Amino acid sequence: MSLLSQKNMLAIAFLLALGAGLQAQELSGFQAPSGNIHCMLEVLGDVPGEPAVLRCDVLQISNQPPRRPADCDGEWGRAFHVIAGAGSGLSCVGDTVRNDDWPVLRYGEMWQQAGFTCRSEQTGITCANGNLRGFVLSRAKQTLF
Repeated sequence: MSLLSQKNMLAIAFLLALGAGLQAQELSGFQAPSGNIHCMLEVLGDVPGEPAVLRCDVLQISNQPPRRPADCDGEWGRAFHVIAGAGSGLSCVGDTVRNDDWPVLRYGEMWQQAGFTCRSEQTGITCANGNLRGFVLSRAKQTLF
């Protein structure tokens, strides 16, 4: 594990510990101050007990996205997800979670709901589940952990 990855993991652990005492906001989504990143909390399917999923879309990226998998016919490299109690990854999508009516998560603020914690900073949005799996997203770079 690189030093940067260790720092990210420590930062997420700190955010989760800090946020444990905060009351969860009643939001289904939010957007970054720049409007370039939009995130939405959703439940997979209509079956009770399915895990919650947090999906974030980066509308514009300045780096080269990873190679599109052969089985992806949709948009690739701009939609990211983290599943409650599981891991994070890229999503092959045919839609967007963009919603310009969602509240802005201002720099330095934290959003928590359904076991997910996200923090907005000028360098991007960092989101993680309770297992410290998630992503760091910005226009310049997208990192899964």
